[in-house]
Amino acid sequence: MNFKQAEILICINKYQNITKCGEYLGIKQPTVTFHMKNLENEMGVVLFEHNIGKVLLTDAGEALLHYAEKIVLLTKDAEKLMKSFSLNEMRTFKLGGSMIPSKYILPKFLSGFKNKYPNLRISLTTLSAPIICEMVSKFELDLGIVSITEEKNFDNLGFHYIDTDEMVLVYSPKSNLAQYYGEINSEIISKQPFILHDKNSTTGTLTNRWAKENNIILNPYLEASSTEIIKSMVVNNVGISVLPLICVEEEIKNKKLLYMNLFNNSFQRNIYLVYNKERVMLPVVKEFIDYFKSSFELTCFRY
Repeated sequence: MNFKQAEILICINKYQNITKCGEYLGIKQPTVTFHMKNLENEMGVVLFEHNIGKVLLTDAGEALLHYAEKIVLLTKDAEKLMKSFSLNEMRTFKLGGSMIPSKYILPKFLSGFKNKYPNLRISLTTLSAPIICEMVSKFELDLGIVSITEEKNFDNLGFHYIDTDEMVLVYSPKSNLAQYYGEINSEIISKQPFILHDKNSTTGTLTNRWAKENNIILNPYLEASSTEIIKSMVVNNVGISVLPLICVEEEIKNKKLLYMNLFNNSFQRNIYLVYNKERVMLPVVKEFIDYFKSSFELTCFRY
């Protein structure tokens, strides 16, 4: 199966129409049909079936689709890699990060890294951790940095553990929770107004799990999807909440917030560098990983 045949198999699966497939690939309908027949002859099985004006993949065609997608991804990645070695081409390093690492880790790190590679352009994509992992898996990103509860199930991904993304209970010094410092328990927390995370967020899911395991009945006052908004609400004593320690370090240091570790906490969220094991790792990516690991240990605030 060559590249063009792989492209056609993918397009037929997507459009279920030979004409639309040809239009998308910029080739004529007879050329599409020619490649389809040649592919079936090479494989020795029927890959396509016509059904009421549609062209569908057979079971064999669907089984082959996975390999076709790999061929297209790897070929395009190889072309981009070779292009980056062309004369006078400035390499763009495509980096992806989930919300917390992008905001609280990468800025401090990149300020030092740019001195080592002044001619390197970085394209940063900030999305949820599952999407970043998927983009690295599909060769759309060179590297990702994500905060997740467990390594995602991608056969072609590798994970470099960086550190634990510790979650803590935070509250304002003006909160009546402050008078119970050192004696805070489930009953006391249940009586406080609570700022909830979006129920679909990882932090929200983990907070609810921790509360349930410790018989805490959360008293919701407000729900927000932004970590910064939740932090601002807690600083202004609107309520208490659970937040990643890394995102409240400055407020704790400046005594705008108090915090306590989550007692009887059975879950753990970690920060990982994510890379594609099927991709040739460029020297700059290796340098990035090594520099990141050493710098992160030096720059993270610890209590």
